[in-house]
Amino acid sequence: MTKKLSFDRPNRRDFLRTGIIGGAGLVVAQFALPKELQAQTMLWTGQIQASSDDAYENGSTGLPNLTSTTIGPTAGGPRTCGFRFLDVTIPNSAAITAATITLYATSTIGEGTCSVYLQAADNPSTFTTTKFDVSGRTKTTHYGTFSFTYGSSGWTSSSDISAAVQEVVDRQPVGGVGGWVSGNAMVVLTWMPPAFGEGAAYTWDYNNGGPPNLSAELSISYMT
Repeated sequence: MTKKLSFDRPNRRDFLRTGIIGGAGLVVAQFALPKELQAQTMLWTGQIQASSDDAYENGSTGLPNLTSTTIGPTAGGPRTCGFRFLDVTIPNSAAITAATITLYATSTIGEGTCSVYLQAADNPSTFTTTKFDVSGRTKTTHYGTFSFTYGSSGWTSSSDISAAVQEVVDRQPVGGVGGWVSGNAMVVLTWMPPAFGEGAAYTWDYNNGGPPNLSAELSISYMT
């Protein structure tokens, strides 16, 4: 259903101010935009919905693990982890104002930091056991970081990754095909370089999505 907007007879409450210009006595009035036209901040959140939508890759063999009950994005490197979120209902080219990925940490006896990217793809597929299916995915230019500190437990969030999300939702069709579309899937990729680190979080397989669902959560704020 299309809502019809009328601007013929503005209500007095729509006036911001009036003034007189010069000796001609020209009255100038500025109107507030109707609510239908004002920019609004929206929030989208989602969690992992299937076993194959979170995975980590063995750095020495390149083989992805899709069924582990925990995942360690900072548990020593080289290590790549992937998290796929479905039905991300954000319009193409929407202005992304904030974004984080949040993991539910198990008790952590060490610490570590990894980089957080998005997959530079229109509608990425779920993970498979094919070699390098996690690390071989194209990453965004922008990225954030994620850290576990000694004694971490419960929900722990990354730094802001809105610039990486913006790269994805700004993707346009090529030859009339593809591009970002509201409702597509979105993949977050973490990368830990060859370094010592510790820290683990629960996956979807920990309790098959709950309740409670303790798998990764993606939160995105955007303007419409």
